[in-house]
Amino acid sequence: MKTIDLFCGQENGYSVSKELSGLTNLYNLSKTLRFELKPEPETKQRFETWLNELNEVNDFTEAIKNGNLFAKDNAIYKAYMALKPILDSIHEQFITIALQSDEAKKIDFSGYFENYRTKESVEAEEKSLRSEIGKLYSIPVSNFVVDKTKSKTKTKKQELIDEEDSADEDSKEGKKKAESYKILTDKSILSYIEQNIGLFANDIPEDEIKKHLAVFNGFFTYFSGYNINRENYYTTKDEKSTAVATRIVHENLPCFCNNIIRFEENRDTYIRIYDELKKINKELKIKTPDSEKEADPITDEIFKIDYFSSCLSQSQIEDYNSIIGNCNFLINLYNQSHRKDSNFKKLSLFETLYKQIGCGKKKSLFLALLKDSEAELTDEQRKRNEILSLEKMLSVVSEKIEMVLNEKSEKSEISTIQDYLCYLKNCSDWKGIYWNKTAVTSISNRFFMNWYDVTDKLQTIKSCATFDKKREEQFKLNDAVELEGLFSVLDSEKTENSFKQSVLDEYKEIINSHLTDLIPDTGEEAAELADAMRYSLEVGGKRLRPSLLLASCEFAGGNIDEALPYALALE
Repeated sequence: MKTIDLFCGQENGYSVSKELSGLTNLYNLSKTLRFELKPEPETKQRFETWLNELNEVNDFTEAIKNGNLFAKDNAIYKAYMALKPILDSIHEQFITIALQSDEAKKIDFSGYFENYRTKESVEAEEKSLRSEIGKLYSIPVSNFVVDKTKSKTKTKKQELIDEEDSADEDSKEGKKKAESYKILTDKSILSYIEQNIGLFANDIPEDEIKKHLAVFNGFFTYFSGYNINRENYYTTKDEKSTAVATRIVHENLPCFCNNIIRFEENRDTYIRIYDELKKINKELKIKTPDSEKEADPITDEIFKIDYFSSCLSQSQIEDYNSIIGNCNFLINLYNQSHRKDSNFKKLSLFETLYKQIGCGKKKSLFLALLKDSEAELTDEQRKRNEILSLEKMLSVVSEKIEMVLNEKSEKSEISTIQDYLCYLKNCSDWKGIYWNKTAVTSISNRFFMNWYDVTDKLQTIKSCATFDKKREEQFKLNDAVELEGLFSVLDSEKTENSFKQSVLDEYKEIINSHLTDLIPDTGEEAAELADAMRYSLEVGGKRLRPSLLLASCEFAGGNIDEALPYALALE
């Protein structure tokens, strides 16, 4: 096979040999021929020099001036990561201004509610409401227009680019862009940041922001993917999961309507809960990590469809959810106080609304490290008590690993996580093995019908819970619940009566929908036999055994799809 030199090592770039011209556009991407790119010695040396420069200095300004492409790419990436949160905050501000405007308060959601209440189609109303929300996006535009009189000193190249932009703004597309949310995804948004730099200098010093902005001077295409993603926020034509209109109309509005319907069904009971709890001397203080406050009585103010127009933005959603949290706190206390009444029917809790798209505090799955060492962070960044440097991240990881390794099990053969998982799978003695309180509560809510009966029996098992008549909350699950005690109580209950019927019905539907899939296609030769088999399977039944198998699988954190063949075989 003839060797082809891909790089010719020219001073101003690389030219590809003409011999490659016959190898292009011949195959699909999945079948593209793969060549190894081998740089010429001179090029290889240049790459090594660039890498050494990156490792030796923190400021890449000089390296970029010297033509170090690695340094330039690094600077572009850092600038992007620094400017992205600023752009996100601009989008959040834009959305908030639109959704809290006077025009937003005029949107009528009553037509949707009437159809939703009577279970009629709401498709036409959904489309109309999305369109109404779309009209709100023209309201905040004036807040983000660039003041061209504050222009900075520009290069000749930048002046030419601005002339093209000016011509574009005179066109229909340019005018449309200047009147809509697209102003946020246009290159002029960088000029807006520069002119209002004081608004964004909370975490990053102004000088650094200016430095990052300079990197993208005439090079805004780097934000193309980001801008496409953000433009999805403002989609109204279709139901998109990442759109603000979808979050409002298709997710939060149904929740809001459910709460109204639920409230109206037991209006008088909900309203008198507060007074009833006061009469029996219940402590009505809501405790949070930061504060403690007295609960407020439930009123009908938020259970009217007109109120929904005040629940569109993130801050409004948080206010509404806070009120719903207050209501649910009282409802839980009310249900607990009546749990021993034979004819008592629990009151339903209300639903909270989902966080607004592109708004609110975002908790990233990954750490955004700003510097290599703590010394490089600003005083303001160090005060945030977050992991912002590589040095601190490595320190924290080291501490955690050391802690895990030092806490040795009494059983010496368990030395790895995998060993421990194997031990749990074969375990028959659950002493010393715990679930946290949240896990127990989640599982009980999901599976058990008579959980209050279970808690009554747990009162005497100190490894699971404590009970004190003198306390306001007499029964308390331990933060760590030992499984030996919990399982002993569950074993004493009749399994069939312990599970919620709705859960068993859910599993029963799964079993019924797959049961006949096991009958093979026998053709005409054994058609009667196949029909008889099918009849015996479809005749019905409780499907209790396979349902319990699937429930046990889900209970233990398994995948019920993997357990389904065994459940079907059991039936």
